[in-house]
Amino acid sequence: MRYTLLGLGVSNMAVLKDLLKNDEEVFVSELGKIPSEYKKILEENHVEYEEAGHTDRVFETDVLVVSPGINPNSDVIRRARKRGLKITTELEYSFDRIDPEKIIAVTGTNGKSTTTSLIAYILGQKYRVFEGGNLGTPLAEALNCPQCWDLLVVEVSSFQLTWCKRFKPHVGVLLNLAPDHLDWHSSFEEYAKTKISMFERQTTKDIALLNEKDEWIRRYADTLHSEVRWFNECAGYGVHVEGKFLHIEDIKLPFEEIKLGSHMLSNVVAAVSVARIVGLSSDEISDALKRFEGLPHRFKLVAEWEGIRFIDDSKATNAHAVLAALREFEDRSVVLIMSGKGKREDYSLLFDMIDRKCKAVVVFGEFVEYVTRMKNSVPVYVAKNMEEAVNRSVDMAEYGDTILLSPGGASFDLYSSYHERGEDFIRCVRKLIHRKKQEA
Repeated sequence: MRYTLLGLGVSNMAVLKDLLKNDEEVFVSELGKIPSEYKKILEENHVEYEEAGHTDRVFETDVLVVSPGINPNSDVIRRARKRGLKITTELEYSFDRIDPEKIIAVTGTNGKSTTTSLIAYILGQKYRVFEGGNLGTPLAEALNCPQCWDLLVVEVSSFQLTWCKRFKPHVGVLLNLAPDHLDWHSSFEEYAKTKISMFERQTTKDIALLNEKDEWIRRYADTLHSEVRWFNECAGYGVHVEGKFLHIEDIKLPFEEIKLGSHMLSNVVAAVSVARIVGLSSDEISDALKRFEGLPHRFKLVAEWEGIRFIDDSKATNAHAVLAALREFEDRSVVLIMSGKGKREDYSLLFDMIDRKCKAVVVFGEFVEYVTRMKNSVPVYVAKNMEEAVNRSVDMAEYGDTILLSPGGASFDLYSSYHERGEDFIRCVRKLIHRKKQEA
C-alpha cells in the first residue's frame, strides 16, 4: 500500500517509523522546510520527499496521513477529497493498530495535559502505562512495542479529532468546554461537536466521564451510547471533597499535600475517578497524588524574591485558562504578563477578572491589540519583549504580590512553543534576581 505523509512534524515522524518498519511505500510532502535530522532519516531509508510546497505527487497514493494542524478547508485537502482519497491522521492510524480496550483519552479546553499526566502517574503505580498523544509523545510511538503497555493514556486535541472517524477510547474524559481555537474552527459549536465526537463513537461497553457543571457537556450527554459517569470539583466516581480534604474511601487527603492549584481541583477529581474506574486502591491513589509534581509551565512557582512570587503559567493559551489562574489570588495582588496570538475569543469575562485581581498588566507581542482595548481601571503597559515585561512588572509589584505569566494567547507570534516562552520567562526572572542581588 502507498502512503503520503502530508506534513512531517512529530506525529507524522512517528507514523513514518512504523511504516518503514512494515516495509510500506512512503512519500513525504512538507509545506515548509524539513528539519535536517528528519531529512537524514528520509535519505537513509530511501524515502522520496518534497518540501516548500505540495505538488500533485501528493495524490499518487492510497492513504493520505495528514498532520493534525493542517486545516481541513485547505486547498490540498479539498483536492484530495475530490479524488476520493482515504484521509487519516496519526491518532487514527495508531488506533487502528492498538487494542482499543487499553485506551484512556482526555480532552477538553483546559487542564488536559496535567490531567493526562496525573492519570498516567497514578495508574503507573500498578500498570505499565504509555503516556502521550497531544501531550508530546505521539500514540504511534506505542506501536514500537504494543505488548509493552497495559494501558495507554492520551491527551486528544480538537485538531486531532477533526480528522477522526473511528477513534474512540474505552474510557473517555471530557474536562470542560470553552471557546478556543476559533481562529481555526468555524464556530464554538463546531469546536464543541468535534470534542464530543469521540464519545459519540463509544459503545455500551465504554465509559464517558463528563463534567456535570459544564452546560455544553450536559447538552450532549443524552446522545451518547456509553455508560456516562459524572464528576465536578466536589465529587466524582469513588471520590468526594469535604472542607479542605479529598476523600477517597477511607483516605482523607489534605489539599495542601497535593501540589496543584485549587483551580485544578475538578481535574484532580476526574483523574482519581479514572483510577477508581480502573481499579486502583485508595492507598495507591493517595500516595501518587502526594508525589505528583505537576508539569512544566503550568502554574509553576519559578522564584520568590523580596516577598514577590514569580509564577510561570505559559501553557495558559486562552482566556478560560487565564481566568482559572487569576481565581487563585487575592484582589489587586497580581501583575499579569500577557502575550501571544489571539484566538478570536470573547475576552469580556477575562477583562472583568483582570479588573478585580490585577494591579497592572504588562503585554507584548500580537496580544497588545486585544489588551489595549480593555476599558478597565487597571493600568496597561506595552513591552518590547519578555525581558522588558519582567523588569517592568517588578517595578510595580510589592511585597506579597505575584508576577504571573499567564499569556492568554498562543505562543506562535514570537516563540516556537509555549515551552520556549515559559523558558524565556524563567531565564528573565533569574537574570533579574541575579542583577538585583548584585546591586544590593
